[in-house]
Amino acid sequence: MDPMSMEGQRTLDLLYTLQPDFKEWLNAKRVSLVDCEAMHHKWKIDLLNDFGYGKVMIGEILQANLSARCIHGCGLDVDKLIKVGMTPDIMRLFHFNLQEWIRLGLRRDHIEPMTHAQVDSVFSLTKMILEASLIR
Repeated sequence: MDPMSMEGQRTLDLLYTLQPDFKEWLNAKRVSLVDCEAMHHKWKIDLLNDFGYGKVMIGEILQANLSARCIHGCGLDVDKLIKVGMTPDIMRLFHFNLQEWIRLGLRRDHIEPMTHAQVDSVFSLTKMILEASLIR
């Protein structure tokens, strides 16, 4: 379902009208991580708590191909992504731009342990320039 289409939006509105509690959709096993992209605008979704902390790992988030906007809207930030297994090498697999990483709470202390090659691979910037542009 394309959430941007009129038909897709009507379907989401109908589903929300039928059951506004997202956890009920989860309990009925009618939604998965992939559905969060379309549903996070209507329902308050917490990816880690709703899907079970420790159950949702970084690979599943990557596989769901969620946007930075969705990940942020569902309560995740860089610190939480690191807790569920994100490493500097995994960061590049998200294909987010610097602005999207900053929206997710990227700080200088996240960059400091990264190698110059990792910083270049993820951000296409030198480590020195990136560190200078971020807050601590």
